[in-house]
Amino acid sequence: MNLLIWLVTSRALMESKLLSGTTLIVDRYSYSGVAFSAAKGLDIEWCKAPENGLIAPDLVIYLDVQPEKAAERGGYGGERYEKIEFQKKVAEHYHSLCDSTWKVTQFLQESPR
Repeated sequence: MNLLIWLVTSRALMESKLLSGTTLIVDRYSYSGVAFSAAKGLDIEWCKAPENGLIAPDLVIYLDVQPEKAAERGGYGGERYEKIEFQKKVAEHYHSLCDSTWKVTQFLQESPR
């Protein structure tokens, strides 16, 4: 399916569901594209430009994982973006995107002894 048709259809479906009172839980909304693109060295404002006009979420739950902890999981490192230094840049950009709608949760942190 053509990407543009898919995007328009997805937006229309989301709007329809929201207007009918349905709560939507969306994994990796627009912020992941912004954070990953900016981590590649692109200007963050340029990366955010395509997001203008998208439906703004009421709440963003960000599971903040230290890249070193994520690397401890099985299967980590096989993908080209699964490099600790790159993931640190991505995390920095996620943090720069946080606003009052974001709930940041420290995830997979060392528990106090």
